[in-house]
Amino acid sequence: MDGLEEIANRFLPAVAECLRHPIGVITAHEGLEASGHFSLADSLQQTYAHFTDVIGGRQRIGADRVDETAHTLREIIGLYRRADGQV
Repeated sequence: MDGLEEIANRFLPAVAECLRHPIGVITAHEGLEASGHFSLADSLQQTYAHFTDVIGGRQRIGADRVDETAHTLREIIGLYRRADGQV
């Protein structure tokens, strides 16, 4: 149980943080700022912005799922400890 507890309390939260950390950069939407009009670049920027929003959203979902897994693992550990009379 101690090994599982370390996974739930240390490793899984670290994974979730690793997934969340780059989201701000991924979804920053920095554009090509210049004078004039570049229709191809404008179109590409919109497409890329959508793409990075989707990737950032998936990163958030992944991090949330890891958090949920850690929470559920903590509950399972508690259940087993109560069943074994450890709590």
